[in-house]
Amino acid sequence: MKAFLKQGDKQLAKPLRRGRHGLSAERVATSQRVRLLVSMTHCVGTQGYGAVTIENVTTQADVSKKTFYAHFSSKEQCFSEAYKSFSEHLLDSIDTAYRDASGPWFKRYEAGTRAYLATLEDQPVITRALMIEVLAAGSTLLAQRRAVLIRFAQQMHAIHQRAQAEDPAVAPVDPRLFEIAVGGIDELVRNSLGTKEAGPLGDLSTLIVLNFCRLLSKAERSQTEVQQAGRSRRR
Repeated sequence: MKAFLKQGDKQLAKPLRRGRHGLSAERVATSQRVRLLVSMTHCVGTQGYGAVTIENVTTQADVSKKTFYAHFSSKEQCFSEAYKSFSEHLLDSIDTAYRDASGPWFKRYEAGTRAYLATLEDQPVITRALMIEVLAAGSTLLAQRRAVLIRFAQQMHAIHQRAQAEDPAVAPVDPRLFEIAVGGIDELVRNSLGTKEAGPLGDLSTLIVLNFCRLLSKAERSQTEVQQAGRSRRR
């Protein structure tokens, strides 16, 4: 839900009481839109994209079909907007955690990775909708997903450039390798979401960080440092 709300606006995700509520027309419209986005992701996450109807979405959002079409032209557009909002929230969470962390570059990358996995784990129904069901939502959503993965790779490339500036052991890397790394992370997360035996998503962080470190520097050094960092966290 955080992905669809500005800070301090949590009340907008709740159905408005009937009659006078003291909100401006703009706030009412924002509340309706937020509730529709939240409802769409919840319905898709629990029912599957193909099974969801506009009526399912409007019933859960407590708005009319007329109101739905005042905001969105179709189910696809509503889901597309939800995907955009959540993806931006996800990438922002990585940037914020990396920026706020201290220590060497790989520790900051670890902080960003943990924030990414924690955001996904914190909202499992939305995560299922936007990580798994998006694959069944048609060509427009698939193109949108591709654009998000490219942004994720660009974000990783920017972290690499900052790491190079502070650590001479960080090697030059073909930027296309970051697309491969991002594809691997995406697949790893989706496989974990679809496997009952899989543990918490947070358990993937050390593996993801180790892979990134190996990409950027000597494997022997990377493995030692990441394992040492993992041992220090468990103390």
